[in-house]
Amino acid sequence: MDTSCEPTSSVQELVGYGDNELIPITRDDVTVVIPTLNEEEAISHVLEDVKNHGYKNILVVDGDSFDNTVNQVKKHGVEIIRQRGKGKTGAIETALEHVSTPYFVLMDGDCTYGAEDIERLFPLMVNSQLVIGSRSSGRENITY
Repeated sequence: MDTSCEPTSSVQELVGYGDNELIPITRDDVTVVIPTLNEEEAISHVLEDVKNHGYKNILVVDGDSFDNTVNQVKKHGVEIIRQRGKGKTGAIETALEHVSTPYFVLMDGDCTYGAEDIERLFPLMVNSQLVIGSRSSGRENITY
């Protein structure tokens, strides 16, 4: 079994436009929000992937995992908060109360997506209220 979150594409340096000026979005402008529920097998790989791609603002919102997810997150020194409400909606609502950056990206805790794809969203984020990315092929990249 593969134990890493495999890259799905190459990342290019991208910028957005606003008021006729280039407005670069940097990794420091983005909080990576990772909702979790019993993701002990994959969460360390996801956090390493996000950190290795230069993201410092990482927030894990845990939905009362009963496995070792919380301890795995704490080992990485990442902020973790307890989710209020149910499901992914509860995780998003909880996260919004804690995010202080201009942008946030919601990323699954099971290696569904690689962190290298986050930057591909930057140009769209500048002039949008919501940007949705999706995997282009089935679930074969989800190893956990």
